[in-house]
Amino acid sequence: MKNVITLVVLCLCSATVYAQTATISGQITRLNDSPVSGIVVHLLNWNEGLIAVDTTDTQGAYAFSDLTTGQEYTVVPQDNQEVSYLQDVSTLDVVIAARIILGIQPPETPFVYAAGDVNNSGSLTTLDLVLMRRLILGIDNSFQNSPSVRYLRTNASFINPDTPFSGINYGNSTLLLDTDTPAFDFYQIKIGNLNP
Repeated sequence: MKNVITLVVLCLCSATVYAQTATISGQITRLNDSPVSGIVVHLLNWNEGLIAVDTTDTQGAYAFSDLTTGQEYTVVPQDNQEVSYLQDVSTLDVVIAARIILGIQPPETPFVYAAGDVNNSGSLTTLDLVLMRRLILGIDNSFQNSPSVRYLRTNASFINPDTPFSGINYGNSTLLLDTDTPAFDFYQIKIGNLNP
């Protein structure tokens, strides 16, 4: 009996399972593909608890390594400095937004459409034009319901490409980690700048 117990203990000890780990990495760029450095990137667990923080390097790259596989993680880029709402917003952006709304010019990408949604309503409307004009004229100094910058996954797409006004699938910044996940990339979208 003593030999059986010893054998069971040895089997249990030798069968210790080591958790597999993997890496999540990516890059943050502007719509013109220029890298954005100095962006703080948070990694959250399934219940939104902070696991790790990284800052993008000069190539806009970030990485989180030694993460336990089989877990759900969320990647959240966040500016570590205030970006002026008026920065890169001009009358040209108002004209482009008006042309999109009137159907004269389709939005080049979902990201341009998202940049024009300055009131964060999920759609591009004449109210967005009014708010952009108020900002340019100095009547307002911000967009009330929107940050000055948003971060969207590069895999964002129109829900219906033939009808951009049907909305945008913004991509998912949450993933169930099974293996190394490179190219978990984001675009930095300057709100109000439809002509990046």
